[in-house]
Amino acid sequence: MPAESRAAVVAATSEAIGSETSALTQATLIQNYLRGPEFTYSLDLLPTQPGVPSDPVSQFLANRQGYCVQFATAMVMMARSQGIPARMAVGFLPGERTPTGERFVLAADAHTWPELYLDGLGWTSFEPTPGTRSGAAPSYAQEEAPSATPSASADPTTEQPSTTEATPTADPANPETDEPRSALSQTLLRALWVVLGLLVILALLLIIPILSRRRMAKMRQDLAQDPAGMESAWKLLALRLEDLGLPRSPQRSPGRCAITTSRSHRGQPMLQIHWKG
Repeated sequence: MPAESRAAVVAATSEAIGSETSALTQATLIQNYLRGPEFTYSLDLLPTQPGVPSDPVSQFLANRQGYCVQFATAMVMMARSQGIPARMAVGFLPGERTPTGERFVLAADAHTWPELYLDGLGWTSFEPTPGTRSGAAPSYAQEEAPSATPSASADPTTEQPSTTEATPTADPANPETDEPRSALSQTLLRALWVVLGLLVILALLLIIPILSRRRMAKMRQDLAQDPAGMESAWKLLALRLEDLGLPRSPQRSPGRCAITTSRSHRGQPMLQIHWKG
């Protein structure tokens, strides 16, 4: 925490949480404090107040007007002052749902919110920014927390929010965004598998002819190097017959197979092989 912000942060945190020691309760009280009527959401920042440190956090806690960046930063600093690990998350509000069920999100929907690390819950989102666009606070942070300055009529036995009821969501503004986000992920995954399958088929269509031509070339090379040539010629003939859909019968001799094949297809020879010797 910057040294120039420490005094303002500690004072605001003490005002928000009082004597509470539970991390979840402290986080909820800090959130409620920043969402309270004393703070105003506005894209227009007020001029620097004299007599207040010039750092943005101190100025915001003094004039109590700003937008999501100021609210999220203040909650992160206030949580850290109590030893709660905290960080800022940057993303988008859920936007508007179209009749087809899709989400229409604009650059103006950019949003920032704090995430606090709580034992048993991990990184948990909160929503300290007030206003209709940012939506309500997450359900697990809407439990009525004990007041930091209880009145005489306050019930001292107010039940503390239990960690079993806290169900953090990925989107602090609207938990419903998990559903379209999950559907989009599944659609992209299916599309990826389809593309991979097509690439594999295309690769096989390209590789098989290449391997066949290499095998035939090898047979021709053996035929040229074999003085007798009979064995290589017979192997080459057998391969060509298989390519033409005329597999040879193992009971027929090479000569008989050649004669039978040459008489098929209107008496026209289908293959001529020449060798020396």
